[in-house]
Amino acid sequence: MYKELREKYNLSQKQLAEKLGVYQSAISKVERNETQPSFESLKKIYKVFGIKEVEEILKRED
Repeated sequence: MYKELREKYNLSQKQLAEKLGVYQSAISKVERNETQPSFESLKKIYKVFGIKEVEEILKRED
């Protein structure tokens, strides 16, 4: 899911990592399902990609 979303927005792993403030290797591990992003990282990912519905859900849970 994450790789497809990143590619949809024409971002490299390095570019996405820079936007999220993480290492490129972290993006790679998430895309290979070796790890899952933290809750805080998920909020950043949704913000980068402009996913509003999830932001609304996350606001209710804060």
